[in-house]
Amino acid sequence: MVGRTGPDALLDVPDETSRRPDERVPQRESIGLAFITALQLLSPKQRAALLLVDVLDWQPQEAAKLLDTSLASLNSLLQRTRKNVAEVKLSEPPSTVSHTDSALLQRFIHTWESGDTQAFAALLSDDALFSMPPQPEWFAGRDAIAQFFAAMWNALPGQRRLRPIAANGGPAVAVYRRASLPNARFEPGGITLLTMRDGYITHITRFGAPQLFTLFGLPTHLPSD
Repeated sequence: MVGRTGPDALLDVPDETSRRPDERVPQRESIGLAFITALQLLSPKQRAALLLVDVLDWQPQEAAKLLDTSLASLNSLLQRTRKNVAEVKLSEPPSTVSHTDSALLQRFIHTWESGDTQAFAALLSDDALFSMPPQPEWFAGRDAIAQFFAAMWNALPGQRRLRPIAANGGPAVAVYRRASLPNARFEPGGITLLTMRDGYITHITRFGAPQLFTLFGLPTHLPSD
């Protein structure tokens, strides 16, 4: 089963009730969206302000100083940002990991690590989606997604190891890659979120951001053997 570690564990913290709803995004929502939706939809300055104040709980004055702006400008920026985030409606609710989903996750990990494109494709629904925010490219359908992964695995040969984690309330994997070089170690590649339905994977969202690994409490590398 996937454990609640790293940023996802923060979702267990109760929402603050001492601040009015119109003053901040609720803590549970802000953390869930900060790593997913905000990365895709917000400008860099909006993203930084939201993370600093609503996720990391910095004082607005501290955030304004770091972002080299006035307190009034920061508050205005936060107001617009919170409104944008509050209006976002996710297309599917976060997945929970049932016993069936856990088995599907393990098969997903095995097919990715082995590079078995055919077996990988069999885990996807016909209408599956694959996206890589903040990049605009996305792929729809089992065949298109499988072709992309086959091309990626061929273009970046080497071994891969996946660690199951939890992110945004659902299952995810941390992907490590080892290049085909002597004494190479498994290095962080990205965090990939999964949505599952009826025994298939319906949505894959990949964040190619190795710096996220430390936030999840993951090691910065894996041993070569």
